[in-house]
This record gives sequence, structure tokens and C-alpha cells, in this order.
Amino acid sequence: MTNISKQASRKALETRKNAGISPVAPLDIWKLLQDAQISLIKEPLESEISGLFLRKGSSEVILVNTNYTLGHQNFTAAHEYFHLKFNPELKNRVCVAGQFSPKNILEQEADYFAAYLLAPDEAINYFLGRRFNWKPKKLSLSDIIATEQYFSMSHHAMLVRLVQTGWIG
Repeated sequence: MTNISKQASRKALETRKNAGISPVAPLDIWKLLQDAQISLIKEPLESEISGLFLRKGSSEVILVNTNYTLGHQNFTAAHEYFHLKFNPELKNRVCVAGQFSPKNILEQEADYFAAYLLAPDEAINYFLGRRFNWKPKKLSLSDIIATEQYFSMSHHAMLVRLVQTGWIG
């Protein structure tokens, strides 16, 4: 686990704790945004961007591109939430979420935060442990898809999390 990944994990778990969300429960990102009083716009965009955020005074807005899958939209919302919560120096930013690219540290940390927020280690281990009666098993494609659907996240982001937790190599 890299330093950025560790920081993102810690911030995601702290966010869940402060919101009263169990570390093993799936997260409803849309409710989290609503409870944080962040305005949300979900629209199809004729662009490859995943979303963006805007901050002006006490007003905060997240725009999510609905041309992507619901899992990608959830991930994007969590990614943009990271910027609003942990990058107060930024007033706006357009993002292509879920790339986990080390070329841009802020974007990489936002991606890791979103992944950990939606699917913490404890939650993945609990879900898959229950699924397999607590006996280790090699994951099939259907197991991976069931896991990404349970956590409502994109296939790519779920694969990243499954590698990080050691469920797949």
C-alpha cells in the first residue's frame, strides 16, 4: 500500500465514521451527499469527463456524467466529494475518475478515497467471507460482478480493490 493509498483509506474510514456509517455496510453515496448538503446534478454530457465539482462560498455542487454506468457514477460522486471535503484550496475541477494514475497525485488520492469509501477492506472481507461461508475461494467472474454490484461501484475500481485486499492477484 502506497502512502497516498494509506492516506486515502484513513480519510475514507474517518468519513464513514463521522457520517455514522458502518465500516462493513454498503454506502449510499447520494444520501451522503444529500446529508452533507452538497447540490447534485446528474446529466448526460457529450464529453469523456466523469464529473466535476464547483465551490463558491458555502455553496458546493457536484455534476456527474450519466453517460457512464451507475457504478462509475457512484465512484465519480465519491471522487468529487473527496475534492470538496479535503481540497479546500480548489474551487472547481473537471475529472476523469477511476484512472488511479500516479501522474496527478490529487486525482490519484481522490480515486483511492472513492474506492475505499465505497468498499473498505473490512466490508469486502465481510461480504466475500459470508458469500463463501468463511472458507477461502478463488473468485469467479460472477463473484467479482456480484461484489461490484453489492458495493455499487465500477468494474475497474472493484478490481483495484480486490487486488489491494488480496482476493485476486
